[in-house]
Amino acid sequence: MPTVTSLSRVARLAIHNIERIFDRDRDDLPYFGVSLLAARPHLYHRHVFDVPHLPGRALDALYLAHQVFGLEAQSEVVELWRRWHLAAFDEVSGLNGFPTEQGGRTIILHNLREGLAGLAALWAWHEDQAARRVARRMIERLDELISPDGDWSADALAADGGIDPPGATVRHDPYFPSTAGRLIGSLVKYAAASGEERPLALARRIARHALATCFDPAGAAIEEKTGWHVHSVTSTISSLAELARADGDRELLERTEQLYKAAFGRLITRIGWSKENLSNNLDIGEINNTGDIIQTALILSSTGVGDYYSDVWRMMHAHFLPAQLTDTSWVNVVETPASDAERDIRGRVLGAFGFPAPYGHKSQLVDYLNFNFDITCGALQALCEVQRHVVQSHNGACNVMLPFACADGKLALGPLGDEQSGWRVEISEPLSVALRLPDWAAPETIRVQSAGRDLAPVIRDRALLIQHTDGRPGGYDILIPDAEYETDERIMDVDYRVLWRGDQIVSMTAGETAIPFFETPGHSAICK
Repeated sequence: MPTVTSLSRVARLAIHNIERIFDRDRDDLPYFGVSLLAARPHLYHRHVFDVPHLPGRALDALYLAHQVFGLEAQSEVVELWRRWHLAAFDEVSGLNGFPTEQGGRTIILHNLREGLAGLAALWAWHEDQAARRVARRMIERLDELISPDGDWSADALAADGGIDPPGATVRHDPYFPSTAGRLIGSLVKYAAASGEERPLALARRIARHALATCFDPAGAAIEEKTGWHVHSVTSTISSLAELARADGDRELLERTEQLYKAAFGRLITRIGWSKENLSNNLDIGEINNTGDIIQTALILSSTGVGDYYSDVWRMMHAHFLPAQLTDTSWVNVVETPASDAERDIRGRVLGAFGFPAPYGHKSQLVDYLNFNFDITCGALQALCEVQRHVVQSHNGACNVMLPFACADGKLALGPLGDEQSGWRVEISEPLSVALRLPDWAAPETIRVQSAGRDLAPVIRDRALLIQHTDGRPGGYDILIPDAEYETDERIMDVDYRVLWRGDQIVSMTAGETAIPFFETPGHSAICK
């Protein structure tokens, strides 16, 4: 049914999860993930990522939720994330690491992206002087570690005894996107927050090397260079788009468009599902990959390089939004928790995003189901970026590009009542509005009503035009009949028959599937 989803509600539920993942038995140390199908479901730590990775992700996402949706996380929670994030840094090196059993610190290059993103958020949000001081030292150190050609300096890395040799601890780190490529976006964020030029200069160096070595002339990832960790590759692509937008670099935007187009098939599917690990045969995905590709599509579309809003509609409705954990009633309850890690699992993981299969939360090829909370943070960040692109204002007109609830004082978009199929538009002052229509909608079937009267729809270039000339507020009902159709989707050499209603999947043939998103043979959908 074509309707309007409130991304604010989705974001609020994600924040619910992010606020509840501290270990009360260990000085509020953040948990990294949760094992939901264990005999005793439990939260778990991963010391490599608990402190040097997760807090930066959380701060970046919570700041954006505040900025875009006006959603406020609990102040004591934000302070906990800040405390742990700054604790990861050594102000001498300016790099975020984790403590070793021997009492030292180890720095993993993969975590630098999250480290700088968190510092950028703290400065942009609260003008946090400690964060800016550390960030400036971090940029200085990165400038020393990255050679003039944009690659890591092997000599500089070896001379720093605290930096983990790439791949020694984290298997995907020998590959450039897993360390420096994905860092480009955080450099752009910090440059925007601080107004400093040095991070952008460093980002450009890294980008040149990534483009020269990691992607072929047609835009496809060269896997012996990019590796098996798809999120590192997709976040490199979205980072290149961010840099191109910041610089107004049309040539880089067009090159990024090549990478975006080439990603479909190997890195991401048409419905939005993206494999987490290219080195295995499992249909376990990662929602952060989907978020990266969606953000790339938004940047390419909003800068006029291409028109990929339809891709965003489809991937959001068919995969991204269903992948949020909105029902935890099936999770076993540990009646006598042995520790904080076993307490209130159902309540604490509500709102999480994780590693979905194309058809549901759990792959039918494995007997476990884990969620890592950095993915919830990444999903929240992506939701914020989608919301930013819902409405574009230009020369006094409003263009509604995506079917998500919004309200900006002049214009409000929401669902029709009584489960009707379509949208409700409220306009508070004289305004020209263009509402992009879904590709599957037949223009001749669309109806427009205002104050109980039928109006003749004016449609131009797949957009419904509304000219509100009355000085008083007015409302318009846009009725878009349901469109059901079927497609065959081939994902990892498996053929799926998919029934669609608009951009939403109604059912999907997927065999015996636990915790499905959609109706499958013998199962009801867990996501409606």
